[in-house]
Amino acid sequence: MLGEGSTGDLESRYGRALAGKAGVPEHHRPYYWKWLSAFLEFCRLRHIDATSMPGLDLFLEGFRKSGRLGFQVEQARVAVHVYWMHCIPEGMGTGSPGAVESLPRVVSGVSGNWPMAMASLARELKVRHYSAKTAKAYLHWVRAFSVHAAETLPGSVTVESARDFISRLAVEGKVSASTQNQAFSALLFFYANVLGLPLEGLERTPRAVRRQEVPTVLTRPEVHAVVSALEYPYNLFVQLLYGCGLRLNEGLMLRIQDLDLGGGALRVHNGKGGKGRTVPLPKTLLIPLRKHLESVRGIFEADLKVGYAGVFIPEALERKLPGACRSWPWQWVFPGGRLTVSEGDGKLRRFHLHETGVQKAVKAAAEAGKVSKRVTPHAFRHSYATHLLQMGYDIRTVQEILGHSDLSTTMIYTHVLQSMSGKVISPLDV
Repeated sequence: MLGEGSTGDLESRYGRALAGKAGVPEHHRPYYWKWLSAFLEFCRLRHIDATSMPGLDLFLEGFRKSGRLGFQVEQARVAVHVYWMHCIPEGMGTGSPGAVESLPRVVSGVSGNWPMAMASLARELKVRHYSAKTAKAYLHWVRAFSVHAAETLPGSVTVESARDFISRLAVEGKVSASTQNQAFSALLFFYANVLGLPLEGLERTPRAVRRQEVPTVLTRPEVHAVVSALEYPYNLFVQLLYGCGLRLNEGLMLRIQDLDLGGGALRVHNGKGGKGRTVPLPKTLLIPLRKHLESVRGIFEADLKVGYAGVFIPEALERKLPGACRSWPWQWVFPGGRLTVSEGDGKLRRFHLHETGVQKAVKAAAEAGKVSKRVTPHAFRHSYATHLLQMGYDIRTVQEILGHSDLSTTMIYTHVLQSMSGKVISPLDV
């Protein structure tokens, strides 16, 4: 394998590759070097060629069995890929026929294997600031498509293959229209931004028509029944969803600096579509929110004493404002119940309440409150909009407060309002 004299040189070249061509953040690079060193040592002890795919597969299999987390396994895989692409010393063997030709390369529409295509997709999604949920969904569908494409390399897939995959989802997978459309959007992004393949025909693939569902709207007594059955802090959180017309993630992502209790306003940053807006805070929640923030302050100060690394914030912001993650204004309004280990640096950080926990709490509270409707956290946003229209606010005002780009999206609540108005009398009641 590598002699002693070449180790320092390799580490230097590998560090430059991580910083430049691979674009790995500085605080992640020591982990990449750690995994690569473990891989090279693994190959040396077992007399395995460090440029062979079977060698990497064997290493990662043992890596998983040793109890490493999923993100660490994937990080180790990428670490070796970077080494293969940019740092293989001259004269090293290939391990098996065709191994060098099969080494991962940057996907450019001509070459590359599926693991590197997935890495490129993740990078493109991140560069374009797609939300974490959208990125996760796109990665899922492209990974499923790679299984469908079988032995075909990414650069060789055809539009027909993608169209067949989309059709099979509906016919054999029996997925909903929205799911099929999400998979279609994922492949459209993948073909255009990762593979660089022509899209003639793909954009003309028949797409399922999503049915316009009538939103679930709760009456005021039903809202009160659900809130009364919730325990702290979920009761306050749901009141904020209803009182400000927030989406679930908008409420979860609130930070201390987003609340202007003195001005009676709440700021939503990076809402759906990356849009922001300001909405009025209910006066009845000002005192409960102040008490809640006192409790959150206590959690924050206790975290600092145990070596807390800070809340999760975007990497770009953390580089620009290194101390922001440990400052009070950037803390979550609704922090999670325990500290978690960051996947990136292994440090203790605080995340916000988990959306699944809120959903389960709301469902249980609806059952306890004997509300017969299907109640989800989003139902409180629907109820907020409908109740505003009942109070006489015009549709444009409601559109602005909800953050809708298209007025037709807001218009659905006028239809709900008409059905609830009692103006149309059934013939059975005459």
